[in-house]
Amino acid sequence: MTNRNKAVLSVLAVFLLGALSGGTLVYLLVLPDASVPAAARGGRNRESHKEAMKRLSKDLNLDEKQQAQVDQIFQDARRESHAAFKEIRTGIQRRLKEVLRPEQFAKFEKVMRERRPPGSGDRGGPPPEKAPPPQ
Repeated sequence: MTNRNKAVLSVLAVFLLGALSGGTLVYLLVLPDASVPAAARGGRNRESHKEAMKRLSKDLNLDEKQQAQVDQIFQDARRESHAAFKEIRTGIQRRLKEVLRPEQFAKFEKVMRERRPPGSGDRGGPPPEKAPPPQ
């Protein structure tokens, strides 16, 4: 393995470890309240960002300035993780193109598109914003 390949793998490993540790931290800090049924949270298994901030504010007794700072940290982390995942995905696709024949890569892309949940967009950026409720 050449030094260049080792460097590329090292960079990818750093991104993956950062994404995993960031995701774990968010998961540990923003756990859903088990006493509230998922249906009451809109059918999701996770609480919304707003609910999480409200719970953290209460649990940690945050003042308004701290609430704003913590909220900004989580918003920044979400943007950074989306950018890191996009870069990782681009690297994976580039490497797969080097290994797979063109028809295999096209089939791979088709399979991956079919496995995406409906309404997930192209997964090239942050999730789409929810549409406002009808009036």
